Amino acid sequence: MNKFKHSFAFKITAVILFAVFLTVFFLSVLGIAILVDNNMFYNSNITFFESKLCKNQANDYAARIFGSFMKYQYANSSSKPFILEDIQKDIYSSDNCNVSFTVKDSDGNIVLSNYDEPNYGFKDDYYYDDKSRGYIVTVSVRANLTECDEFYQLKIIFDIIHSLGSSILIVFVTFSGIFSVLLFILLMCAAGYRKGIEGVSLYGMDKIPFDIFTAAAGCVLVYGTEIVANVDLASNFFLIVIPVTFLCALSLIVYCMSFAARLKAKTLLKNTVIYIVCLFIYRVFKKFLSAFLFVFRNLNVLFKVLLIFGVITLFELILTAFMIISNGSGGLFFLWGIEKVLLCSFICYLTLHLRKLKEGGERIANGDISYRIDTSKMLWDLKKHGENLNNISAGISKAVEERIKSERMKTELITNVSHDIKTPLTSIINYVDLLKKENIENETAKEYLAVIDRQSARLKKMTEDLVEASKASSGSINVSPARTDIKELLSQAVAEYDERLKAVSLEPIVTLPDHETPVFCDGRLLWRVFDNLLSNICKYSLPATRVYLSVVETDGKVQIAFKNISKYPLNISSDELTERFVRGDSSRSTEGSGLGLSIAKSLTELQKGKFELSIDGDLFKVVITFDKMA
Repeated sequence: MNKFKHSFAFKITAVILFAVFLTVFFLSVLGIAILVDNNMFYNSNITFFESKLCKNQANDYAARIFGSFMKYQYANSSSKPFILEDIQKDIYSSDNCNVSFTVKDSDGNIVLSNYDEPNYGFKDDYYYDDKSRGYIVTVSVRANLTECDEFYQLKIIFDIIHSLGSSILIVFVTFSGIFSVLLFILLMCAAGYRKGIEGVSLYGMDKIPFDIFTAAAGCVLVYGTEIVANVDLASNFFLIVIPVTFLCALSLIVYCMSFAARLKAKTLLKNTVIYIVCLFIYRVFKKFLSAFLFVFRNLNVLFKVLLIFGVITLFELILTAFMIISNGSGGLFFLWGIEKVLLCSFICYLTLHLRKLKEGGERIANGDISYRIDTSKMLWDLKKHGENLNNISAGISKAVEERIKSERMKTELITNVSHDIKTPLTSIINYVDLLKKENIENETAKEYLAVIDRQSARLKKMTEDLVEASKASSGSINVSPARTDIKELLSQAVAEYDERLKAVSLEPIVTLPDHETPVFCDGRLLWRVFDNLLSNICKYSLPATRVYLSVVETDGKVQIAFKNISKYPLNISSDELTERFVRGDSSRSTEGSGLGLSIAKSLTELQKGKFELSIDGDLFKVVITFDKMA
C-alpha cells in the first residue's frame, strides 16, 4: 500500500479511472431513468416510435414549427400565402429533417407544409391557439430515419439503451458504483504523499486558499450539473453530456483529494482567505491596542484621568442632547454642567494625591528610605496607602540598620577570634623556631617539625588575611588617599616579584607609558592589591609562559591590567572567584586562603576604584580602573 500511496503514476491512473467509473455510473442511472420513463424497464418490445423520446421530440418539433410560423406572420402584414422559403427552408426541408409537417388554420386550410411523408413511423396532431384563431400542426416522422436531425441521434441513444436492457444497466450501476467507492477510498488514503518525501507533502493546488479552491470546484460542479440537466439530449449527448459528466467527476475527486491532503497536513483552516483576513485584522487590532495601551501607560496620571473623564463626558453630552430634543427642556443640561464641574474638581483633587503617592513610591524604590509622604490632607484609602508606604520605608530603614549592625558584629567577631588565635599561634611558631635550633637526630621528628612549621606559617597568613578581608569588606580600614604615580608603583611591585617570577619560569611583559600616570588613591592599600595579584600569578600561572602587565590611559581613566595563563582549568565563573574562600579549581590543594582576590577587590573599591575580573578559557585577566588626576 505504501508503494502505491507514494506513486504519482498510480494516483493519476486512479483519478482517471474514478472519473470514468463515476461517469459510467451516472450514465447508467440516466439510462435506467429513461427505461422507466418509457415503460421499457420490464417491457423490451417497445419501439423507438412508441417511446416518449420520440413523442417528446415530435412535440418540441411542432412547437418550433408553430413558433417560426407565428413569428413570420407577426413580422409581415401582407396577405400573400406563406411558403416554406419564408421560414428557414434549409432547416425544415425534406433533405434536412426526418419530419414532414402541415399547418392548418381553423377552417382546415393548409397554410404551411414542407412535404408529405407517406411512409412514417410516428404521426400526431398538435393544437395551438393564437388569439381568435386556432391551428393544427400535424407532424409525421419517417419510418426510415436518415442521419440529419435530432430524431436520428435519439434513436441511436434509444437503440443503445434498448440493446443493453435493464439488467446490464443495473450491473453497470452496481460495479461502477463499487469501483468508484473503492478508488475514492484509495485516493483519500494516498492524498498528500509524494515519492521520496516522508510525511505529508502538499502539491501546488493544495496551497491555493481552501475557500477559493472550494468556490472554484463548486462552480464547476454546479454549472456542470446545470448544463447536463438543461442540454438537448438528442443533439448533445456525445458532445456535451459525456465530457461534462467526466469533467465534473474529475473535479470532484481532485477537490476531495486536496481536502484530505490539507486535513492531514493540518492546514485546512489556516490556508483560507477568511482565516488570513481575520488573522490580519486581529494582528492590526492587537498592534493598535498595544500602541494605545503603550501611549496610555506613558501618560501622566492626571492626563489619563482627564482622558477617561472626557470620553465619559462626551457620551453623557450626546445622551443629554437626545433627552433635551425629546423633552424640550434645558434645565437638565444646566444641572449636568454643574455636576461635571464638581466631578472634575474632585477627580483632579484625587489625581494630585495619587501623583504624590506615585512620586513617594518611586523615591523609596530608588533607595531614599528616609523619605516620608505627607498624608495629612489625603482622604480614605489614599491616606491609608500613603501610611503603608511610609511604614514600608521605616521597615526598610530598620532592616538596613539591623543588617549593618549584623555585619559589624560579624567583623568584630572575626577580628576578636583572629586576635585570640594569634596568641597561641605566636607561641607555637616561637617554640617551633626553638626546636629547629636544637640538634634533633631523629629524621621522622625533623619531618614532623617541618610540617608544623609550614602549617603554622600558613595559619598565621590565613588569620591575617581573614582580619584584613573583614576590615576591607566592612570599610573599617582607614583610607588616606594622595597623589600616587601608578607607573612607578607597578614598576616597584614587579621588581619586588622578579625573583619569584623567575623561580616559577614566568616572563613578565610590562607595558608602561612614557609619562607619569597620577591617580588619587592610598598607595599603601594599592600596593597590597598589587601584592595579592602578583602573588596569585606566581602561585597559579602555567610555568614557562608570559605574564602581561600594563598601564593604559583612556578617556580620563587609568587602567592597570594583569594577564596570565592559568596552570589549572578555570571551572568557576569570574563572579565566584572574587567571593571569599574561593579558588579557581576546587579539586586542588595548593596553599592559600582563597581571600586574595576578595581582599584586592574590596581594597580597590574602598579607594573609589573599579575592579573587573574576566576569564576567557585559560586566560585570567584583572583590570583595575581609577580616575586620572590632572
